[in-house]
Amino acid sequence: MKKTVKNKPLITVVAILLLSTFTLFSLKSVADKVVLWGGEENVEKINNNLDQLDTMLNSKEKRSTDLETQLNQRSGQLSQSETELINLRTQVTNLTNDKNQTQGTITSLQSQLTSKNGEIQQKIVELQQKDSQIQQKIDEGKQKEAVKQAEVDANNKEIATLNQKINDITNEKNTLQAQYDDSQRKLVDAANQITSLQDYVKKLEKAKKDAASVMAKSDKIIEQHK
Repeated sequence: MKKTVKNKPLITVVAILLLSTFTLFSLKSVADKVVLWGGEENVEKINNNLDQLDTMLNSKEKRSTDLETQLNQRSGQLSQSETELINLRTQVTNLTNDKNQTQGTITSLQSQLTSKNGEIQQKIVELQQKDSQIQQKIDEGKQKEAVKQAEVDANNKEIATLNQKINDITNEKNTLQAQYDDSQRKLVDAANQITSLQDYVKKLEKAKKDAASVMAKSDKIIEQHK
C-alpha cells in the first residue's frame, strides 16, 4: 500500500506528459487541416489561425507548467503527509503499545483488586462473626447485670427494711430508756421517802419507848407514894 502511494506522483507526471503530447498532436493536426483547407490565397487568415494556435499552445504550455508546479507542490505535500503519516503510525504504534501495557497493568491491578476484595470480604465476615460474638457476650453480660441488679435492689430493700426496724427498735429503746430513767428517778425518790419514813418511824419508836419509860417511872413513883 505504501509503495503504491509513493508511485502516484510519477504516474501523474506521465499522465500530464501524455496529455500534453496528445494536445500538441491535436493542435498540429488542426493546423495542418487549416493550412490545407485555406490554401495560399488566404495567408492572413492562416496567420491569424496560427497566432490563435500559438496562443492556445502557449496557454496549454502555461497550463501544463502550472499543473507541473501544482504537481510538485502536491508531491511535496504528499511527502510531508507521508512523513506525517509515518509519524502518526509510529505514534499509534507507541500508543497501542502503551495501551497494551496499560491494559496489562489494569488487568494485573484488577486481579490484585479482586484478590484484595476477597481478603476484605473474608475480613468483613470475620469481623461480623466477632461482632456477633461480642454482642452475644454483651447481651449475656446485660442479663447477668440485670440479675445482679435485681439482687442488689432486693438487698437494698432488705437493708432499708432492716434500717427501718432498727430505727423503730431504737425509738422503742429510747422510749423504754426514758421510761426506765423516769422509773429509776421515781425509785430513788421512793427510796429517799422510805428512808425518811424509816427515820421517822425510828424516831416514833424511840419516842414511844421514852414515853413508856417515863410512864413506867411515873407509875413507880406513884406506887411508892401511896
